[in-house]
Amino acid sequence: MFAKSRPTILLVEDDDVDAMLIERKIKKCRLEAMFERVDGGLEALQALRGQGRPPIRRPFLILLDLNIPGMSGHEFLYELRSDPDFQDSVVIILTTSRHEADMRRAYDAHAAGYVIKEANNESMDVFFNMLRAYLDVVRFPSD
Repeated sequence: MFAKSRPTILLVEDDDVDAMLIERKIKKCRLEAMFERVDGGLEALQALRGQGRPPIRRPFLILLDLNIPGMSGHEFLYELRSDPDFQDSVVIILTTSRHEADMRRAYDAHAAGYVIKEANNESMDVFFNMLRAYLDVVRFPSD
């Protein structure tokens, strides 16, 4: 059964300034979503699995920075894809990395998109407006 429910956006981002910018963009474009933030890959896995806290509510979409401390974004993504409970998760990379190798690795691990964080607010506005449109029309399976 497919449900039109308010998804959770899980932001995996260690930079407070970037996180505040992203949260402002989410509010500005009036995304109909709950929002949670964690600093790193290991913390994100624990949040999804409900280790030491209630699990992130489904449905969810993950915005993932690659350059995070401890477990990198790539390591997190590969761990996520190897877990049957989370292998189908929608993950969009939101990073400053312009390296072709990073982009290829992300898409090889089935990232849904690769967005470069820009100082230019216009490009970030376009991304978050696109994300709002995506969440307005996409249906997620209910648990």
